[in-house]
Amino acid sequence: VPKLNDHPYEQIRRIYVEGYDTSLPAYALAFDLREHFASCGEILHIDIPTDIGSGLLNRFAFIYLRGEGAVEKALGLSGSLVTKPYPFLETHFDLDLHSMKPPESRQRDIIRRICVEGYDTSLPAHHVSLALRGHFGSCGVILHIYIPTDVGSGLLNRFGFMYVRGEGAEKKVLRLSGSDMGGGRNVVAMAYPFRETDLNIALAHTEVYCSSSIRRVYVEGYDTSLSAYDVNLALREHFSSCGEVVHVYTPTEARSQRLRVKKLNRFGFIYVRGEGAEEKALGLSGSDMGGRIVVTKAYPFHETYL
Repeated sequence: VPKLNDHPYEQIRRIYVEGYDTSLPAYALAFDLREHFASCGEILHIDIPTDIGSGLLNRFAFIYLRGEGAVEKALGLSGSLVTKPYPFLETHFDLDLHSMKPPESRQRDIIRRICVEGYDTSLPAHHVSLALRGHFGSCGVILHIYIPTDVGSGLLNRFGFMYVRGEGAEKKVLRLSGSDMGGGRNVVAMAYPFRETDLNIALAHTEVYCSSSIRRVYVEGYDTSLSAYDVNLALREHFSSCGEVVHVYTPTEARSQRLRVKKLNRFGFIYVRGEGAEEKALGLSGSDMGGRIVVTKAYPFHETYL
């Protein structure tokens, strides 16, 4: 996969920032920081360390930006905020990224982790996640649902994890343990604090069934002048008859910082699952996809030559 342009204007820089309101939600703060520093260059990412136990924001964050004079412009905007260059080689702030004790007034904002089991492991993870959100939605704010999935087979682990927040949210979830989640499936919920690790062994790779194995297929020949979204849709439709298209990845390469132009790489990857899905996808190599001839090749997960 091609690397970013080596021109200095294309290099990514990291800056330290503090002085913001740590009581804000992370997404609101990220939006405000993007807006505040938008004139400095391209804001690639904003990292706001958050204590997973309390949900409280750390007193400082990091902004990753790119563009001619971007760092200097950002430092000139300090004002009520304090900004400093923080090169990637530096690590002296790492020791400060420790857990913060939440004040009593924010006890309701503490995030709790809950282990759930009993869902249908033959379903796609997305469907199970939606079902769990619907079943436990009345308990509080469901921040995230994590369902471990074997990358080789695509099979769901029998244990999943919900991250909830809200006054009494954990207790409300536990009261629903053993209830019917639909389809005759009784879901069991149990508290699983962040310090606990006793389920790590159970989260081993699940057994691989041939019909469920995910295969990776290399594809090229699509129109690289299109957006990644349009190419992904076209590839999904073109290969939909082969089996379940689990994921489509089309790498992009930065072409022009001044015009913010990105161009797709000449090849991408399709992740398919189903009986004979890989063979069917390979059988479409050389076929016409909207006036473009697409070429496919098997690219197993252990291969790294690209």
